[in-house]
Order: sequence, then structure tokens, then C-alpha cells
Amino acid sequence: MINLGQTVHHFVRKILIVFKPHKITGKNFFYFIEKLEAKGVSKEKIIRFSRFVVVGFSGLFVDMTTFGLFREVINLSLTKSTIFSTELAIINTFFWNDLWTFADISQQQKSFSKKLKRFVKYNIVCLSGVILQVLILHFLVRTFGINEYLAKFMAIVIVTFWNFWFNLKFSWGAKKKKGKASGRVLK
Repeated sequence: MINLGQTVHHFVRKILIVFKPHKITGKNFFYFIEKLEAKGVSKEKIIRFSRFVVVGFSGLFVDMTTFGLFREVINLSLTKSTIFSTELAIINTFFWNDLWTFADISQQQKSFSKKLKRFVKYNIVCLSGVILQVLILHFLVRTFGINEYLAKFMAIVIVTFWNFWFNLKFSWGAKKKKGKASGRVLK
């Protein structure tokens, strides 16, 4: 069996080597943003993803808190705790994303039926993410012996990218704009 302490130490060490948090400053953060823009990523997408991540932190708080409640207080299984806590986080993040992250798109789709349709689509994308999260969680816990809470956090981070991309395209229906004169796609 794999030693949990050694596994966590190895994982944390790899994160520190890759991300070098001691070297993150305001200056190189903005340099990183400039590099993204130079590679064709629009400021709008960077801001939107940043908002999605901020909203995601509120979802992470709801998810982890209720996960602990379901696991430790109610004694539900790992899978049931994950599914229930994640659904509560999905409801929370949908409303914040609709009000803030995707507000410009939501304003064009104001009716209750359109909001309900976005919510259903959002749930479909995120529940697909839940399945992915459960698979990742079980893989990390069973294969590497990683602590359930650390494994859950890692799975959430991975699934965040899935959720952003598919929700942007499917739930809120964001499409690339075409230039009028040339017909070329604008970023």
C-alpha cells in the first residue's frame, strides 16, 4: 500500500516545482495575462474565466462543507456524499454565474423559460462533471490512497475546466462573433 504522507508530499512538491508560488508577483501575473492575450485569448474570456473561478470558490465552499456534513455527520457513502454536495454547489454556482459571469448573455435571455432552460443545461453539464469527478475521486483514493478530501479537491479543480468550456458553449450558448464585412471569425 502507498504511504499517504509520501504521496501527499510528492504531489505537493510537484505542484511547487511546476507553479513556483514563491515567484508569483503582481508583475509576472500581469505578464502572464499579456502572454495569453498575445496568444489570441481575449481579455473578455480571461475576465469571464476569472469570474467563473471566483464563483467556483463559492461552490467549492458549499461543496466541501456539505460533503463533510454528509460524510461525517450523516454517514453517507463517498459516492452519495459527492453527488449531493455537488448538486447543492451546482445550484449555488448557477445563480451566481447567471447574475455575474454570464450576465451579458443572461440579459439577452431574460424570460423565466429561458432561465429554466439554462439551468437545466447547466445541470446536465455539471452533472456530467459530477460523474467525471466521482471517477477521478475513486481513482485517486483507491489507486493512490490519497485522502478523500484532497482527492475531492483535485477532482474539482480538473472538472472546473470541463464545466467552464461546456457551460460557455452549451448552457449560455456563447458563439464566436463573425465580422460583418469579411465574414472572418473574431476572437
